[in-house]
Amino acid sequence: MTKHLVLLVHGFGSSPETWDTLLKRFRADPALSGIEFDTYGYPTPWFNLNPFGRIPRLRELGEGLEARLGSSRVREHAQVTLAGHSQGGLVIQSCLAKMLSDERGDDLRRIRQIILIATPNLGSTYASSFRRAVSKIFPNPQERTLRALDPEISDLRREIERRIVDAKEATATECPIRTTCFWGLGDRIVLEASAKGLFEVCKPLEGDHFQVLDPKPEDYQLLAETILEPSGHRNVFELDRFEMQVTVEPKIPPLEIECQHGKIKRTVTTDNVARLVRLATFSRQNRCTEPFVLSYATRTNGFVEFSCNPPDNEAPGSELRHWEDHGAEATFHFTPKPGKTYSLLATVYKGYDAGERNVHFHMKRNRSYRHIHVRLDLRAYLKAGWVITQPPAAYFHPDDPKDHNLCKLRPLGTPHAGTSAEPGLFRWDFEDRTEGVIDVVWDVAA
Repeated sequence: MTKHLVLLVHGFGSSPETWDTLLKRFRADPALSGIEFDTYGYPTPWFNLNPFGRIPRLRELGEGLEARLGSSRVREHAQVTLAGHSQGGLVIQSCLAKMLSDERGDDLRRIRQIILIATPNLGSTYASSFRRAVSKIFPNPQERTLRALDPEISDLRREIERRIVDAKEATATECPIRTTCFWGLGDRIVLEASAKGLFEVCKPLEGDHFQVLDPKPEDYQLLAETILEPSGHRNVFELDRFEMQVTVEPKIPPLEIECQHGKIKRTVTTDNVARLVRLATFSRQNRCTEPFVLSYATRTNGFVEFSCNPPDNEAPGSELRHWEDHGAEATFHFTPKPGKTYSLLATVYKGYDAGERNVHFHMKRNRSYRHIHVRLDLRAYLKAGWVITQPPAAYFHPDDPKDHNLCKLRPLGTPHAGTSAEPGLFRWDFEDRTEGVIDVVWDVAA
């Protein structure tokens, strides 16, 4: 079983066989060996000569794709890429717009990205007079939606813009799905402007409307790279790697530290000191330029010293003053650049007392993590003669309630598989997560 499915949707007057040449290349490509490819077919005749039959409308084709996405064969995959050629791209958009209109956005969290190849997002004027003349004799609702300024497509475009392109986070009615468009440099059927439509990430391929499905080597590589590494959405942070490293050591007898935050001086007595690192490496495809936040807070009247890398902290004054008032929360705001790494480094006094030995991390809905690495180092406890009474375990919860207090009310569930390279050193790895909460819990005794 593969975790990633690419579902290919053909265009008007075509069939799934239109993908055969490209499919052979995808399936023979070692770089794509972990990905499964399949096609979705639908009735799209040029004419209907059956007096008792009819040609289905675009909305009905989208409903058919919706049913396919709900099938057990598709649902067994953790991620799905939807790729459409020509009208196939409109079928995909119709499907997604309806699901979001029906408040089924949760079912779209598995959609990794949309790829549109020569899709007439603004219609096609190619042979329009001939098509209109033929349509008067042989009406075809699918042909009508391919015309420039078609009202149904105009409505669809507004829905896609509101519910996908401008979406801030995944909800029941909106979903910020990554979308990449391609157009043919020699395509007379779907011109560049129409292939781009309202989408922001658009790339050219050599060839006409159909030659783009048998691309030259450099264009094939562009398609394959898009499957492997989607172009980012402007409202979603794309992270290649996120690390949480926690090293805790005991202090017996308890350590008394004189700490100062702002104008406040106080004494903190603690039997534990921790070094914490939160590190974020952004994808080269990241397009979100909103401020990103790395933060950490103690819950036991402890004290946090922290530094940022790079050192420029864009946190608002109110949050910086919060540290000056309480000294228990570190926050690092920055505007991420593609491919760059940012980190928050903290020394935590009295952060992991008895009853508070856990790490808690909210992933938030507008972030996509390709790799998450969690590290916990308790070797100093073992060296000091302590015993690990509760072996560390990590838990992943797919829903983020955005409230730490609500998190405490839910059961931990099934632990995530981890590794231990040596006694006291623990590691957990998570792949391709877009939302949720990670908990790591443990306990020790002298």
